[in-house]
Amino acid sequence: MYLKIDEFNNLHDIPDYYNFQKPYLIRGGCKSMKIFNMEDKLQCFLQYIQDTELNTEIYNTTTELEQTITSGEKQCPFSETFEHNIRNKKPYHSIADINLKEPIYNFSSKFLSYFHVDMDNTRENEELLMFFGNDTRSGSHIHGNGDYVFNQIYGSKIVYMFDYNDNSLPCCGIFSDRFNFLKDNLLSIDHSNLKIYKVEMNEGDSLTIPPWWWHAVIGKDLTLTLTKTYRRSNYWYILTKPYLLLLLIVQLTMEIIYVIIHYLIQYFE
Repeated sequence: MYLKIDEFNNLHDIPDYYNFQKPYLIRGGCKSMKIFNMEDKLQCFLQYIQDTELNTEIYNTTTELEQTITSGEKQCPFSETFEHNIRNKKPYHSIADINLKEPIYNFSSKFLSYFHVDMDNTRENEELLMFFGNDTRSGSHIHGNGDYVFNQIYGSKIVYMFDYNDNSLPCCGIFSDRFNFLKDNLLSIDHSNLKIYKVEMNEGDSLTIPPWWWHAVIGKDLTLTLTKTYRRSNYWYILTKPYLLLLLIVQLTMEIIYVIIHYLIQYFE
C-alpha cells in the first residue's frame, strides 16, 4: 500500500545534495556524530542542558499529539521534562522545535560539536532543532522553505510523507495559527487511496525532507530527534506551488512584525 522511499548509505551519495528535490532515507546517515560515541546518549543531553529552561508542550491525548494541538505549554528545566518522560507519566510532555543553536541557551561549543556532520562543512546549517518525548506524534505539516535533515538520535520513529501534488487534502488555511498543517489527522485517516510513503527510522538514520513535502511522525516509546535545517540556493519550486508562495509571504510578514515589536519594546524600555 505504501510507496518505498529511495535509500542510501551516505548523505554525499544523494543526487540533489545542495537543493533537495525528493526525500531520501540514509541508513546510518548521522552515525558519524560524536554523540554516538557516548555510552548513554540521553545522559549526555541531561549532563549538558539539565538546568536549561526549555518550552515544553503539554498534550492530554494522542489525538491532540497527532494534530499538534496543545492543551498548554510551560517553561521548565530540561531535567524536569526528562524525568517526566523517562517515567512515561501523563499528560504527555513534548519538547519540539527547540533550536539548540539559539544564543539565548548559550550551550557550550563542546556540546554542540557532538552533532556535527560533514554536510555542515559544505552547506549553511541554520538550525539544530531538538524533539524529545515519549510516544510522541505530530500533525501533518509542511515547512515551505529550507532543506531539512531529520536525524534519529535515540529510539525509533515512523514518518508518513507525500509530495505537495500527490494528494488533495485540505489545509488549515493561510490565516489560521496552524497555516502549515493539514486539517485532517493524517495518522488516523484511511491511507489506501493516498499516494503516501511510510518511512521507518532507527537510531542513526537520517531522512532528507524538501520544503514542499507534507509529513507526520509517530515516535515509539522514548525518542530524541535532531533536525538540521540548511539554506537552499534554489527557490523556483514556489512558482508551481501557490500555497507555498502564500505560506512564505505569511512567514516573512510574521518575522517582520516580530522584529518591529522587539525593536519597539527595546526602544521604550
